[in-house]
Formats: sequence, structure tokens, C-alpha cells
Amino acid sequence: GPASDVYKRTGLAPRPPGAPAVPGMGPGNRACVGQRGTGNTATVEQGPGDGIPGEHNLAVIVQDGSYNATTIRQRGRDNLAGIKLVGNSNGITLEQTGRGNEYLLDFTGSGLGSTGSSTTHQVSQFGRNNQLVQVGENSMPFNVRQRGDGMRMVIRHRPQ
Repeated sequence: GPASDVYKRTGLAPRPPGAPAVPGMGPGNRACVGQRGTGNTATVEQGPGDGIPGEHNLAVIVQDGSYNATTIRQRGRDNLAGIKLVGNSNGITLEQTGRGNEYLLDFTGSGLGSTGSSTTHQVSQFGRNNQLVQVGENSMPFNVRQRGDGMRMVIRHRPQ
């Protein structure tokens, strides 16, 4: 399904030894951040500028711990963002503007974007033919916005 496809494309899915992390991605920029512990912050911004068209970019952030903050901003087309969070009271801000962009969140823990805490869970996609997939544990409210044509959203949360 759509979730497994995005898992493979972000490189977050298990793969055979020696297989490329992200098969079929174009010539864009790659940013991969891995953090363990408490109170970490990771920010990736990708888009057009300095002669770079802002397309086929990949941003992957994996955080294992609590009270971590993740921010990804991508502008352009055919960009891919993957976030894997393990822990409690973590926050996410994701903004994708353009067309053909994809986003995956895989979350295990509690307190994602908790009301009254300093963490947020805000996801925004603007443009055409964008796809959003969120899987994992979460019973908290959060904000997901999509605006444009041909958008696709899959959210599957299991109880903690």
C-alpha cells in the first residue's frame, strides 16, 4: 500500500544488504539526521536557490528519545520527507510546498504534539499531487493541512 511504498522510498524500511537506501530518487540533495537522547533539535530546509531547482530532494530524520524537535521544510517538486520518532513528548513541524511531494511519519511513544506542552505536531502540504502518510501510536490531537489538487492522506494510528 501507500505506507509501504513511502517507507521504501525514504529508506526507513528494512532492505537487503547492499541495496541502495533510496532507489529511484533523482539528482537532488540528501539530508539524513540521526539523534539519540533528550532535548535534541533537527532542522532540514531544502528548496530552490543558487541555481538549484528544488526537486528530488530527500530529508530523513530519525530521533530516539524524548523532548526532541524535528523540522523539515521543502519547496519545489518531487521531494520526499521521512521522520521516524521513538520516545515521548516529541514535536514535529513539516512544511512542503510544490507538487508531487511525499511525507511519512512513523511514530512510537506518547505525547506527540501534546496540548499544553512545548511540543507541536503540525504538518502542512500545499500544491498538487502531494501525499501524506502517518503511522504509529498516537491518541493526541494534531494539525494536518493539505491544500491543492490530487492530494492523498493516509493516517493509521494504533492505541498505545
